[in-house]
Amino acid sequence: MIQLGCHGAIYQENKGEDRSTLRQYSPTKLQNSYQAVKDRGMAFHRASVVYSVPLTTLRDRVDGRIHIDTVKSGPAPLFNQEEEAKLVDHVKMMAAYGYGYSRSETIMMASDFAVYLQKLPKEKPLTNQWYYNFMSRWSEEIKLVKPRALEASRAKSATKEKVDSYFEELKNVLDKYDLSRKPHCIFNIDEKDFNTEHKPSDVVGDKKSTI
Repeated sequence: MIQLGCHGAIYQENKGEDRSTLRQYSPTKLQNSYQAVKDRGMAFHRASVVYSVPLTTLRDRVDGRIHIDTVKSGPAPLFNQEEEAKLVDHVKMMAAYGYGYSRSETIMMASDFAVYLQKLPKEKPLTNQWYYNFMSRWSEEIKLVKPRALEASRAKSATKEKVDSYFEELKNVLDKYDLSRKPHCIFNIDEKDFNTEHKPSDVVGDKKSTI
């Protein structure tokens, strides 16, 4: 497996907003309601009802009083919505290819991404609290799932379609990062494991699928 290492406004809480409605919407719902009003001309009240986003919250974003990336009370998230969406897409893709990230691996991967974006110093990685907040913000798209346990013999086997798909994705990664000419960036990981049962830890994956 190839692992890639390189993968300030304070939120102004609106006092007119019912606190019982805070954090009851996902970034996806907020973005969809915002686009419905801005791009398709949907009325504020209708968009608020359709996407279950508080009316005042939606107005603040559309009118520019609060940035669209801000989705909860308290300090703004480290990553903006586009950056977090990239993280979500990445963990979903890796889970689909059989290399799902555990909680600690998700934190490590996101920390590397933050360092790459110069948003965090390398010596101060993200915490478990960031992970829980991240999972909460994107709860409609990802969740922690338990992969199916397979016997060692079955875990080693694969269909032709799965193998072809794996090598196609591997080629895409090699081409995307020009790794064919950067052998020093490719690492071989030896797994010394003699368990007779394949019992993987829980990983982050697409909420709508099983791994």
